[in-house]
Amino acid sequence: MCALIDKSIAVAEVVLSGDYSELELVVFDVLNVLPTVRMFVAYTPPNYHQNASHYVNLLLDCVNKYSCNSRSSVILGDFNLHNISWPNLHCTNDYIHQTFLSFVITRGFIQLVEFLLVKQTC
Repeated sequence: MCALIDKSIAVAEVVLSGDYSELELVVFDVLNVLPTVRMFVAYTPPNYHQNASHYVNLLLDCVNKYSCNSRSSVILGDFNLHNISWPNLHCTNDYIHQTFLSFVITRGFIQLVEFLLVKQTC
């Protein structure tokens, strides 16, 4: 996981606890805005097997732990949660989607991108 940041933007990496080492996640603070903004850039693998529940729990625990009330937090990434209807705040009846959607709603996050780009191949 990486984040490409324009050199005009001052950032500071947030060093995460080793408890989160299996996550594909980069966390940094954008320093030249007030208040400081904490950015979470994440990738969640699309495989829904036994480890998927653990992965989403670990990711949300990390975001919860490293979010701060004194700054805004932004979560960016590919979460492979195609069964969430953001306009309706509704999802399929499975642990992964419900846990993620519930976290977003209860923590006051909002979905900004409401479309999916699909590349068609010949």
